[in-house]
This record gives sequence, C-alpha cells and structure tokens, in this order.
Amino acid sequence: MDSGARAQLQLLHRQMYVDLIRAYLPDYGSQTDLARALGVTEAYLSFLLEPVRIAGTTRRTARWTAALQASHHEIAEAFKFLKTPSEERARQIISRLCTDKDRRDVLQYHIDLARKPRDGARDEPASLPYDQAQSALITLGNRHQIALSDSNPEANRSAYLDVWTRAEDIAKAIDPLRSPVQYAQALMYRHDAAQVFNRPDLALEYARKAILAISGVRANGQEGEAAVRLQVNALLAEAVSLNTLGLRAEAMAVICQAERVPGYRHEPESWLRSFLEQQLTAMTNSRRLSIYQGEKIADHAAGLVPANVILQAGISRHLLDVYTIHATARSRRKAHQLAGQLRAIASASDSMIPLRRAQILLTLYRYYQAVNDAEAARNAFLEGMSVTRQANLFHQQQELLSAAERHVSGALSQGCANSRRHRPLRA
Repeated sequence: MDSGARAQLQLLHRQMYVDLIRAYLPDYGSQTDLARALGVTEAYLSFLLEPVRIAGTTRRTARWTAALQASHHEIAEAFKFLKTPSEERARQIISRLCTDKDRRDVLQYHIDLARKPRDGARDEPASLPYDQAQSALITLGNRHQIALSDSNPEANRSAYLDVWTRAEDIAKAIDPLRSPVQYAQALMYRHDAAQVFNRPDLALEYARKAILAISGVRANGQEGEAAVRLQVNALLAEAVSLNTLGLRAEAMAVICQAERVPGYRHEPESWLRSFLEQQLTAMTNSRRLSIYQGEKIADHAAGLVPANVILQAGISRHLLDVYTIHATARSRRKAHQLAGQLRAIASASDSMIPLRRAQILLTLYRYYQAVNDAEAARNAFLEGMSVTRQANLFHQQQELLSAAERHVSGALSQGCANSRRHRPLRA
C-alpha cells in the first residue's frame, strides 16, 4: 500500500471513530459528563474528536471526503495538529460508551488504525480474477434482489443472510486498488445487510470504504458509468447509516454533497426520492423543523413515483413521523388521516416486503402511542415484532423495543410527577 492510500485510510478511520463516539455519547450523557469521568478537560476531549481538516478548508467544509483529493503530505500535515486517543485512553472511552462487545471492538479497531495505520501487504486472500469476481457479484446481486423484493419473510431472511456472508467473502478477495468498482459493489451489498442486522457502525464503514475506493475512478467508459452510479449509491448509504446512528446534521451534510455529484439527477424515481426520504428522516427530530417544508419534501418525493402505492406509503410514513413529533392542531388532523391510510395499506398489501411493512408498523406504533390509542399501539407493536422476528429484521425490532421502552419510561416519569404534584400537604 502506498503512502497516499495509507494516509486516506488513516483519514477514514479517524472520521469513523469520531462519528461513532458522537453517536454513542447521547446514551451516556453529555461531552462534559464524559470528560469529567475521564479526568480530562472538555477542551481536550474536543481535541480528540476533531475531524481532519486540510489547510484552507473551514469547519463548514470539513467533511472527510473533502480531503480525499489532497496529497498524503497534506493529510499527514493535518494530523500533526490533531490528537488521537492513546491505547489506555481509548479503552477508558470505549468502556464507558459501549456495553456491546462487538461495537467495542469496532470502535477500538478504528481508533487503533487512526493512531497507527497498518503497513504492509493485505491480510485477505489474493484477488479474484476480474471475470470470476464479476460472476460472483451477479449471483450475489440476484440474491440481493430477492431480499429487496420478496414479500415472503422466509425467502427474505434467507436472502439477507446469504448477502451478508457472501458479500464479505467477495470483498475480501477483491483488491480495491485494482478493481475499485467491483470492491465498492460488494461493500454496498454488505452495507445493506449490516443495516438490516442492526450494525450501522459496520454499515457506515462499508459505505465510506466504497466512497474511498471509487474516488479516483474516471467518469468515462463502462467502468466510469458504474463508478458514477456507485458513488451516488455509496453517499446514500452513508446518509442512511448516519441517520440510523442519530447523526442528523452529518447526514444532511452528505445529502447536500450528493446534490453536486454526477449521477444524482439520474433515475430520480430511485436516487432523488431516496435522498428526499433521508432528508425527512434527518429533519424529523430537529427543533427548527418547518412542517410546511417537510410536507413540501414529501410531496416532491411522492410526485416522482405517482403510480407506486408501496413507495408512496414509504414516503408517507416519514411525513407521519414529522407530524407525530411536531404536533399542532393542523398536523394532528393530517396525521390521523395519514395513519388511517398507512394502516389500510399495511393490512391489505400482500406484495409489501417485510422491511417496508415493519417500517410502517413502527411509525404507526409511535403515532398511536403519541395519541394515547393503547389498543391500536399494542396491535401495531405485536404485528411489528412478528414481522421482524420472521424476517430477522433486527434493526427494526430494536427500534420497536426502544420506542416501547421510551414510552414506558415517559409514562413512569409523568406518573411520578403527577404523584408529587398531587401529594397532600403534611400538617
């Protein structure tokens, strides 16, 4: 591996550990709480979490991809002004933020390689010949298509498991420097399965490695056309994972970047619609969200697929989330109507894939809880858990469980507050 590729990988690993720590931090507390627990100043902790910025760029343009075209000397110079956690400090941070061993290991891996890039030959097997790799990717693509389109939970589950295992083997056997497009395609399949299996930490890495792999491919010829398409796909995948990790501002930055990429306007019913949906996801929990803006984005997305009821339902569920979280008298009326439509579609459509059904049921569950319709919420929850268990949709299952836990916690807190409020005065 040459020094330029090694510098770019070091850049990627630093951005990975910075984003994962920021994603896990809200479950622990604030950055101030973590700094106090580590026995360091908040300024020092911020220093550890500072993204790489090439000379001449500002904080606003500090996305890690902005540095990909920089020379390895410029990247190395940028690292001179940054601090990466030592082995001991990394263990302290990880032990406080991650209770799951697999996620701890991933975070440790990125910190280690951000501090000291790995040198020497690849650990993976020798690269597959181009024709063999292409044949393996076509077969994998067929399995992936079943995962995306088959409404049978058994077939869906089996296909995703195949994609998960086969994509890893293929990616390991492809040299990203010699066959960047094939390598990126394998990573995109792997990303999709990782999202379904509730590993957005791994999915984010796959998306970013795909972006890195194809960043130097020229956009001409057959290989170039595939690279253009994969670049848009990888940016969408990065936005999806950032949204899943709760990094909404970072997801919006990716979406804005994608708008300037060749291929973004190609196949608008697919790419543009998907980015608009991710924009709605990123906006949902924003305090400064304009409901009118959310409706405008949803209308734009729905207008791209006027004849597809299932895709329109997917867009509507995002809008219902907006209405549920940002409730006004008008949005409550709109939400009631939208929830009824989604409930009817989820119940009547036999062709809906389990993933889409689970997503709609999750949104309905959150809505019914918000309007205190306990019976409807219970039905949506039970149906959602049944669908996610049958199809091994671990991420959606965890989202349902987390939503239920938040509701119970909120109800208990409200009950305690009411108890204190109505406690009789002592004589």
